[in-house]
Amino acid sequence: MNINYTHQEEVLKDKLINKILIFSSTIISIAYIAAQIRASEIGWTLRDLFQTLAWLAILTPTVFRKKLGVYTKAIIVIIAFTLGALPGVYTLGILGGTIFLFPTTAVLIAIFYSTKASRSFILISLVFLTWIAYRFISGSAVLSHSADFFITNIFHWIVYLLCVTFFFVISCQTIHSFRKTMELQLETIKSQRDELTKINKELIDASQNVKKLQGMLPICSSCKKIRDDKGYWNQIESYIKQNSEAEFSHGICPDCAQKLYGEFYDKNRNDEGTK
Repeated sequence: MNINYTHQEEVLKDKLINKILIFSSTIISIAYIAAQIRASEIGWTLRDLFQTLAWLAILTPTVFRKKLGVYTKAIIVIIAFTLGALPGVYTLGILGGTIFLFPTTAVLIAIFYSTKASRSFILISLVFLTWIAYRFISGSAVLSHSADFFITNIFHWIVYLLCVTFFFVISCQTIHSFRKTMELQLETIKSQRDELTKINKELIDASQNVKKLQGMLPICSSCKKIRDDKGYWNQIESYIKQNSEAEFSHGICPDCAQKLYGEFYDKNRNDEGTK
């Protein structure tokens, strides 16, 4: 069974990114509406512009997902998530629900790109979050409203909970897709192993049915008998028959015919020549 693992993996990744796009469009649209209602209360900033761009960046590949390649859709989603996460955390710090987009994006990078890319993103994210923490701790950054306002604001909680839900669903869906890929590959490997076991058995059975002569054969220089491993002398045809799959049919060569039958053989040859 010859399975193209690469093609199989591409198909599963395409299904996964399409599910993520559809789910993301739904959740982000709801979160975007809630964020705009919250913005009407606390004021619009560049944060809302970036989140609008992130929302549009998710909707576009969702609509055209059948025309885009797997990795094109993946990089658009990663950029959109990052674009939506940065301004929320920058202005609201730990109170920004978009902080959960960082681990969500890291999961996607780990699935669609190399380990090096995933590690780089995690490192950059941690550096950014550390810098944000320093800004708020040092007092160089302050909330536009009191923490109590955000904690008691229903629309802020809607955004926050949707971001948490977003992280859980995408992470679980990604892990489920990975497990499905592993199960399919293990099933394929098992089928190939069973087939190889069957072929090996057939080869072993065939080799056991094949007898071959090899090594030095002690043969009498006069009568041409062959000595076997037990020291007995056997006619050459008997020995070969016992130690191989060869069968014998008997005839007589011209030299022996001349020697044994003499004039009769010569006469027979002359008669055939005149015909």
